[in-house]
Parts: sequence; C-alpha cells; structure tokens
Amino acid sequence: MANMIAENYKSNFSTTVRLDDVRIDMRTNGPHRTIVPNSHDHTGYEVQAALMGEYHIEFEHKTLVMKAPDTVCLIPPGCRHRSRYAGPGVRQMGLGLRFNWRHKPGQGEDSGLLEALERLPRNEPVLLTDAGELCDTLRRFSEELAAPDVGSEVLLDALLRQFYIQLFRALKAAAGPRARDRSDHDKREDRYGRIEEFFHEHYADHAVTEEDLAEYLSVSKRQTSRILRRLCGKSFHEKLEEIRMHYALQWLVHTDERVEDIALQVGYTAASGFYVAFKKAFGVTPARYRRDCTARHGKDG
Repeated sequence: MANMIAENYKSNFSTTVRLDDVRIDMRTNGPHRTIVPNSHDHTGYEVQAALMGEYHIEFEHKTLVMKAPDTVCLIPPGCRHRSRYAGPGVRQMGLGLRFNWRHKPGQGEDSGLLEALERLPRNEPVLLTDAGELCDTLRRFSEELAAPDVGSEVLLDALLRQFYIQLFRALKAAAGPRARDRSDHDKREDRYGRIEEFFHEHYADHAVTEEDLAEYLSVSKRQTSRILRRLCGKSFHEKLEEIRMHYALQWLVHTDERVEDIALQVGYTAASGFYVAFKKAFGVTPARYRRDCTARHGKDG
C-alpha cells in the first residue's frame, strides 16, 4: 500500500470518501509551486489552499489574495479563474471535488451534511481567511501522502474526513445564520418556480429521471418526492406527463405534424406510450382531439 500511494502521488492521487449519505470524489496532485496563468474553469468544485508564501487568484470581476498559512478558497464549477505569483516561495495545494448524496432509507431525517451541501457556492468563489485548521489538515495529508508509512491508508482517509467536516463548518460560519426575513410562502414559490422551470426545460428528454430533478434542486431523491407532493400534488411521473400533455396539445392544435412525430417531440420513445397517456388524460385519442378542435374552430369562424 505504501509503494502504491507513493507512486500515485508522483502524478495524481484520487480517492472517494463517504460521510454518512454524502460521497465525495477527490483528486489532487499534492502541494506544488505551479501557478496556472491561463484562464480556465472546472466541471467540479476546486479547493485551493496557500501552504507557503502568497499568490493571487484572478476571477472575471475580482482578485482574491491567497496567503499562507490560513487562506483557503472554494471555487464552484464553471467559475473561470487564473493564478499569478505575488511573492517568492509560493507553495499551494489544490483539490478537485465532486459531491454526490442520497438519503438512505430507514434512517429517519436527512443528514445534517445535506444542509451543509446546500451552502456550497453556485456562482461565486468563497474565500476563507481564518482557515488555519483547514490548511494544517491539508499539510498533514500532503506529508503523509508524500512519505507513506504503516497505516497510511487509514490515516489519509481520516485526515480527509476531518478536512471535509472542517470545510463544511467553515462554510456554515462564513454564511452566517440563514435569513429569516422571507416567508415560508416565498420560499415555496421559489422552489415551485424551479420545479416548473425544470420540467419545461426537460420534458422532451425521454431519459429524464427524478434523480435529475433532485440534483437540479440540490436535495435528495426522497426530499424531491415529498416536495413534489407538497407543492404540486403529483409524483414525478405524473408531473412530467402533465407538462408533456401541455406541449402535445400545442403541437396537435397549431401544427400539421403527424401524431407519431409529436410523440417523439414531447419525450416519448414510442407512439404507443403517447397514445395511452393521451387517452388517459383527455379521454379521446390524439387524432380525435385534433379533429374536434378543427371542427370547433371551423364552426366558430
């Protein structure tokens, strides 16, 4: 195990850590002196820590000062940035992170970690300037990774768990208490709007799932089911059918497209499934509905 870790450390080290119902996929190339001057972004989160010296991270509208030994920056996915030296002897460490979570059945309420994940920044980086404990944990992790010994695998896992808990707590402290000036009604309206937005954007995707909506809302699948029932009075499948039928009616009434083609346009892989869903929703076949609408419009004209 020691040889494997040491060899892995020479290039990139990656692992998965589980905290209750949260899975964190991590990769790092350890502490280094390399600064990336080209503007770039990442598909996952990135943590940067200044272990020695000082450097700057430049974003589109601001520059953050990274100064050892107690500065950590959490950069969200898609946030373009680049780095530049601000002095000699710079040593930094970066971690690439991906978070996945789900509620485990039979465990009662969701883990507090899920609430912590909701505090992750979505668009703007978060600079933690009193993060000496985080930097110390990363330093111990990097030292163990560079010179593994007996029990290194267990110790590395423990250090990463400690680091993530420290990170979540630091983010919670930085965010402060949650705002209470918005009513529960306002919050429900916001969430309902996001749900509607999701279905109207993804109704044509035949492979869309409740897990996709859960990820979109940053909650567990179990929470998603409860939210849909509470706000929409429907299951995921029922809500998806409702939106698909809404668009199907538009195509039937306002175009001359074949019913089979409309079925594909609104997310069905086969016309038979569309026929069954349409008949269940409106009591008539799509062709009959179109004929009746055409007859009514002709009579009105």
